[in-house]
Amino acid sequence: VYDQALVFSQFSKLRYKKQEVNEDVFRNLLESKTLIDDRFLQPLPLNKLARTAAMSKYAFLRLFKTTFGFTPYQYILQNRLLFAKNRLLNGEK
Repeated sequence: VYDQALVFSQFSKLRYKKQEVNEDVFRNLLESKTLIDDRFLQPLPLNKLARTAAMSKYAFLRLFKTTFGFTPYQYILQNRLLFAKNRLLNGEK
């Protein structure tokens, strides 16, 4: 239930007049976020993430931060730090 509330909270931050546009933009942003989740250890150029979301890099940056509360770079960095922390806690290098 918490996950659904979080997704609804993120979705409700989009303010387009048409519901279909909100849904499409949110779906595209989620696709780029999934790409980050799958490949955060690899270089992810902003242009590639914006293309995945089907928007310009400036619109992508603005909407990603508005929707999720942090920039794509901050999200990638957060994932990398969490990954490194887990490896260290498991005794890996």
